[in-house]
Amino acid sequence: MLRSILIIVSLTFGYSLGLKAQDKSLAIEKNRVADFLFITDRKGADPLKAAYFEDMFPSAQQLGFQRGTAFKIDRPPISGMYYPDFLAIGSWPGNWEQRAPLFGELSSQKPDIRERRLAIWSSFNMLNFETQTAIDLQFDSSKIYVFGAYWKADPKAFSVLKKAFKNEVKQHNGKSTLLIEEAYSMFGYTDAADFLFITEWESQAAFDAFQNSMHSFKKEQLSNAALRASSEFYLSVPPKKG
Repeated sequence: MLRSILIIVSLTFGYSLGLKAQDKSLAIEKNRVADFLFITDRKGADPLKAAYFEDMFPSAQQLGFQRGTAFKIDRPPISGMYYPDFLAIGSWPGNWEQRAPLFGELSSQKPDIRERRLAIWSSFNMLNFETQTAIDLQFDSSKIYVFGAYWKADPKAFSVLKKAFKNEVKQHNGKSTLLIEEAYSMFGYTDAADFLFITEWESQAAFDAFQNSMHSFKKEQLSNAALRASSEFYLSVPPKKG
């Protein structure tokens, strides 16, 4: 289902400007295409970014774009070497086939959008998935949230790993708030992961215990054959104001 489009436009980051702590929730209706966007800002690009959002965001909304939320990534990665500034989430109406023409329409309205985006972000990667059920999540600043992406190596070992992952999360009193097993990179920005997740933990100690258990399981049971690569990082949820 991968598609290649020369001019790629994403306005998901519009809601990251002025995002308040109390906005840390995520609601996406069923039957939409969700964007998970991983970005790194260029230094000194804030004025360009503000002008970009002011110009582009209304047009995207007219085409059905809905903003979700954005997370600052301000701690070193748990696994992998990728270290973006933000994870931003938004969605577009319909399925894969319906979404591609929306990008074409937006790029025809704003033909300089690619150049402007390149001037603002030094790193831009995107993963997408169709929402088979509605998503409605709330994020609590007193808890620990982890985003992860796994790329499979041996399919059989990977299946064992996913089952163990889900069981270990429960055994360590965590919650799998989001599990995605059919993600794509629609526009070829990155090698699409085979398993995406967001987990919630009551404390750092609880997450650390889970990590230690998973490391032991992979070493003892799978000889690290399940994963080709992984990328995991903490999602920052600041405390509410007022």
